Amino acid sequence: MSWAESRILLAEGSIEDLYRRLLDVSDQLKAVRQKLQAANRELGGGGGGGPSNGYFSATLSADLAHGRSLQDQRVWTMPGQAQVTAAGKIYNDGPTGTNDIASGKQVILAANADGSYTVIGVYC
Repeated sequence: MSWAESRILLAEGSIEDLYRRLLDVSDQLKAVRQKLQAANRELGGGGGGGPSNGYFSATLSADLAHGRSLQDQRVWTMPGQAQVTAAGKIYNDGPTGTNDIASGKQVILAANADGSYTVIGVYC
C-alpha cells in the first residue's frame, strides 16, 4: 500500500468517526428537547415550544416588598390559565421602594432560568 493510499484510508476513518460523534450529539440534543417539552407541559405551557408568550400570572397571598420574595404562590400560565404551584420564589425586583405590591394584587411574571419568577407588571 502506498503512502497516499494509507493517508486516504486514515482520513476516511477520521471522517467516519466524526460522523458517528455528530449523530451522538444530535441524539443528545433531541433528548434534551424532549425533556424541555415535557417540563413545559407539566407547567401547563403550550405545544412543544413553550408557553405561547412565556408569561405567567399570580394573585399574591401576602405583601411583596421591593427587593423581597414570596414562596409557594399559585401561578397560572398565560393565556392558557393552567394552574401550577411555583416551585421557586416570586421576586419583586422593582427599581425603587415605591414598587411594593399589596397582598391580593394580581401580577404578571416572567420565568427565570432557576425556576423562580420575577414580577414584571401589576394589574390595576
